[in-house]
Amino acid sequence: MTCIVSSGALNSTHSLTINKDPAPTCEHCKCILTIEHILCTCTAYEHNRKQYFPHPQLSHILLHSPKRNIFNYLTDIKLLTKFLRPDIALLC
Repeated sequence: MTCIVSSGALNSTHSLTINKDPAPTCEHCKCILTIEHILCTCTAYEHNRKQYFPHPQLSHILLHSPKRNIFNYLTDIKLLTKFLRPDIALLC
C-alpha cells in the first residue's frame, strides 16, 4: 500500500502524469491535491489523521507508520476507492 501511495498510482495523479491533465484540486481546500496534502495537511481530515498518525509528516508516515494505518485512514476518509486506479485496487 505504501508503494502505491508513494509512487502516485492514484487516478488523479496518474492521469496528470500520463494525459497532462490539469492538476486536481482538493474539494475541501481548493489547493492542488497531492499525497502529502491528503496524508498531512487537509483540514477536512484532521480528526481522522490524528487517529492514525501521531506525527503527520509525510516522510514519517511513509517510513514509520504501520501500513495498515495508511490503508485504514484512506478507507475512513473514503478516498481509497475514489482515487485508487482500478487495476491497482484489485491488489489491495
